[in-house]
Amino acid sequence: FSPAGDTAEKNTTVTDWEAYITRLQASKTPLEAEHLWLGIHPIDDFPVLLHRDILQEHAYIVGDSGSGKTALGVTPIVAQLIRQRHAAVVILDLKGDASLFQTTRAEAAAAGADFKFFTNELNRSTYIFNPFGLADSQHISLNQLCETFLEALSLNHGEGYGRSYFSRMARHWLAGALRKNPNLESFEQLYEYTRLKGAFQNAEERERVFELISVIESLATFEQLNLTPARAKNNAQAAEHAIVMPEVIREKQVVYFWLPAAVEAATVREIAKLALYSLMNAAYFFDRTNGDGISEVDSVDAPAQRAQTYLVIDEFQRIASGNFKIILEQARSMGIGAILANQTFADLVTPESDLRPTIESNTRLKLCFSATDLDQQDRIIKASGE
Repeated sequence: FSPAGDTAEKNTTVTDWEAYITRLQASKTPLEAEHLWLGIHPIDDFPVLLHRDILQEHAYIVGDSGSGKTALGVTPIVAQLIRQRHAAVVILDLKGDASLFQTTRAEAAAAGADFKFFTNELNRSTYIFNPFGLADSQHISLNQLCETFLEALSLNHGEGYGRSYFSRMARHWLAGALRKNPNLESFEQLYEYTRLKGAFQNAEERERVFELISVIESLATFEQLNLTPARAKNNAQAAEHAIVMPEVIREKQVVYFWLPAAVEAATVREIAKLALYSLMNAAYFFDRTNGDGISEVDSVDAPAQRAQTYLVIDEFQRIASGNFKIILEQARSMGIGAILANQTFADLVTPESDLRPTIESNTRLKLCFSATDLDQQDRIIKASGE
């Protein structure tokens, strides 16, 4: 695995890392070509390789700002996954890392993969992403659609006295609104419906679902989230190249959601979760078809080849909730391998839940670039022995 060779001798601009992964992925041994290059052992000088199938059981990367978590952990893995053209790659960047964005775009172009990006920032170019495309699916019921939206918008408050009441009220009203208006195609249209006289039985019902209305109103303000077929007539190119999750999976596209939480923490969290649940729904139904979204479900005797997707979430604790364990378990069964990254292990303790046991038990690969909090130091010591 020495980088020295014909390529390195003829082109002195080739870095060691570039030479290593080029030779690895060009290997005539299929098993070798399926591996990712992580680095070299600092003492014994042997290569550290990772089989990409391990990422199907999720990975966790942790490190303080400046520790190399993104540059040495996330970016090299993303770059190699894109180069292999083995699967779709979807990135939810809740920090806004320009280097990761530009590297992802460059790698996608070099690999011949379609690259699309979405942002809610003002005066920035973006592709269209309309989560209401879920409603057009023949595979999803009204109840499933409502549940998906409530989960994505953090309006499913769980069981228990009080919490479940408001969750059920929101679900009841949303189901009724979608049932009365089956042709709704965007959050903008749904918000317009909330302003009609007959949208609520009385003022009390409106008050009970005010949180839902507030979220809908916020999402309705983004044109890039609300482009409908009718409005697309004036912007056919934007509609043609919109981010559509079944297409992302089928065509192995590379999609980047640029959503720095410092801009609008609440809104970017909701958009990121809409992207997450849209991807999971697309993967769920894709896994049960022949990959075209309209075929009959495969038989047990002759299942179709599963389409793999890699989901990268930087600062993932910003969108994680108490049901994140279920999300990780379901994602694995749907062919989605999650690569989760954040700054400290202590950040996984949120006001809503403690995600540390979930990450410990549901991630096969763990990369630690720094351990500043005592809890993580203790866990590393216990895991490593003396």
